[in-house]
Amino acid sequence: MKNIFFYLIISIFSLGFSQDKVVTYEYEVNYNLGRPLYKTGYLLSLDDNVRYNTTKTIFLKDFKKYDIDSETGNPQISFLGAGNGSENVVYLGINDSIISTKSLGREVLLIKEKIPIQIWELTGIKKLINGYQCVELKTQFRGRKYKAYVDLSIPFRYGPWKFNSLPGLAIKIIEEENKLIWTLKAVSKRDLDVVEDFIFKQNDYLSSLREVSLKEYVELYDNTKGGSDVLFSKLPREYKKDKSSTSQFKRGGFELKYEWEEN
Repeated sequence: MKNIFFYLIISIFSLGFSQDKVVTYEYEVNYNLGRPLYKTGYLLSLDDNVRYNTTKTIFLKDFKKYDIDSETGNPQISFLGAGNGSENVVYLGINDSIISTKSLGREVLLIKEKIPIQIWELTGIKKLINGYQCVELKTQFRGRKYKAYVDLSIPFRYGPWKFNSLPGLAIKIIEEENKLIWTLKAVSKRDLDVVEDFIFKQNDYLSSLREVSLKEYVELYDNTKGGSDVLFSKLPREYKKDKSSTSQFKRGGFELKYEWEEN
């Protein structure tokens, strides 16, 4: 783990002599996997590393963590895991891997995996989106189908989150059921010293987390029903676990099925 962050720091210093501005792509992020929420995502590339980071989660509707249904009198429980909902994804060019953060129960984990190469197919559709002339592409990735609208005149193969292998800059990416949407809102050039400061802070945070492989994370996720078992164990006394409501666990989130489960 220490070797990873040593490499990242060395990369920063080597860049300081070659550029003083860093192109940053800013995305509006909208998720609707239960409670609708939005964030702002920032995507940038330095040397062999590509970084994606979001702001904390902002829910579109206020809710109480514990409440009582006024009609039935039943407990209404809204679970929030560890962390503030911000996302971190770093592509490490040194060994073709990704590190990313995930909240599971009361812990934020650092997950390491090989870069999952995606295959994008042209649909033949062209659209003008936010002033960019785009072509439409489609792909399937870990149990979900996506469409991407890409400007081929801007050669950038990475998108927000784990999207990669694109033939141009991603202007908009939409999940088939509109549950996940990323939309490019701005392109800016940030001072290198500002970006360096962010990276040092991000590295410090990432190095403080427990690292697991992707398979280890999936096993933990499944065994704790997405972390809900851990959170249920900490409920106030007056809120009882309804076993019937959690016995049939089904994966949620972005990734529903993994490569080793395809066959």
